[in-house]
Amino acid sequence: MSWYKNLLSSSLGRKLIMAVLGLFLTLFLLVHLAGNLQLLINDGGFMFNRYADFMSHNPLIEFVAIFTFLSFALHSLVGFILYFKNKKARPTKYAKVHSQSYSWTSNNMTILGMLILVFLVFHLKNFYYQYKFGEVPQQGYAVFKADGHREVYPSANAEDAKKYIRQNFPAEENNFQFKTYKNLYLVVETAYQELWYVIFYVLAMALVAFHLWHGFASGFQTIGVRHPKILPLIKALGYIISIGIPLGFAIIPIYMHLK
Repeated sequence: MSWYKNLLSSSLGRKLIMAVLGLFLTLFLLVHLAGNLQLLINDGGFMFNRYADFMSHNPLIEFVAIFTFLSFALHSLVGFILYFKNKKARPTKYAKVHSQSYSWTSNNMTILGMLILVFLVFHLKNFYYQYKFGEVPQQGYAVFKADGHREVYPSANAEDAKKYIRQNFPAEENNFQFKTYKNLYLVVETAYQELWYVIFYVLAMALVAFHLWHGFASGFQTIGVRHPKILPLIKALGYIISIGIPLGFAIIPIYMHLK
């Protein structure tokens, strides 16, 4: 276990932990965005609620979720340790050096991380905790095919759905599935009706963009990816990710609020 202790006790080891966890969390954000974009589908929340139900009942996904929470916690903790260690090592500020490596983002990664952590706690309480432990109403859906296309009809119960299908798609009266899920879509939709929360969410995504702008490329450099032919590609990909991921997340509350 000496290598493990050395990894945690050395500055280089802590930076390596930060980099690996940061890159993993970036991948998590991409997957999470793919799931959240289903909120934009005009189907009464069927696809999003089905996705949430799958994510909460799949043992492998549950394990990954716990690992992700622990990664967030460890990433934040090691970030704080590095910040205070560096502050203690140089109690007086260096003179500002105007160079290509100097940027406001790279010098304020910990502050950005702290603000993102505050948003994350608030966000998890409103959605994840509410879904897992709060009172979330059930929503039924009748799923059937009409003219070769899948139709989804939000309904209180199977009898109501059958009546609707009989009146509008008589040929499909007995060819439908009725599924019920926790209506997380309604929870999200209700939250995004509040303008202050939309603004708060969008500002948080701006912080994420700044954090990723420096963190993505820096993470690869820390784990040893420094080849002059590869590094420009990683930086370019980092810029795309740092804009694309937060923008994708920010579009969702804006669209749902305006809708």
